[in-house]
Amino acid sequence: MTMLFVGMIIGGIIGLLIGGFSTAWYDASKEIARLNRERREEKNIINR
Repeated sequence: MTMLFVGMIIGGIIGLLIGGFSTAWYDASKEIARLNRERREEKNIINR
């Protein structure tokens, strides 16, 4: 029973880490896309 509890704790921690990192990766990729779009629009305004 103790091993089950320890396994559940370890699994929960690993799950939180994977979920947190994947969410951070997703948000970072969206932010990079937004910044690239903003930079592209700024270049178009300057070149006019």
